[in-house]
Amino acid sequence: MPACRSQTTVERRKTIRFNLPATVIYRWEDLSGQQQVSIGDTRDISISGAFVVCFRLPTVGTIVSLEVHLPAVEQNVVRQMTLQAEARVIRTSDTTADRGFAVTSHFELERLSS
Repeated sequence: MPACRSQTTVERRKTIRFNLPATVIYRWEDLSGQQQVSIGDTRDISISGAFVVCFRLPTVGTIVSLEVHLPAVEQNVVRQMTLQAEARVIRTSDTTADRGFAVTSHFELERLSS
């Protein structure tokens, strides 16, 4: 009788990720040494990483500078908060349903005045 394989998946993340759509400006140096800047949106985010949905994909292993513009927590609040990090691209996805890249990082909170 053939062995039965389990269909369960193991979650390897050590922190909880939140589905939080936020605009991301990301910067990196491409393989030719040129500085690149692009914009995307977070699909999910945690204190130690994020998945950025975007069209321009840095290569795996690239260090990217992330600037995540968080949505306002209260209505009629002009002040905006951002998260900033130097992050390493650990995975890319080039499918039409899920085009973007995953990063590992440690985010720093920065308040922007109005």
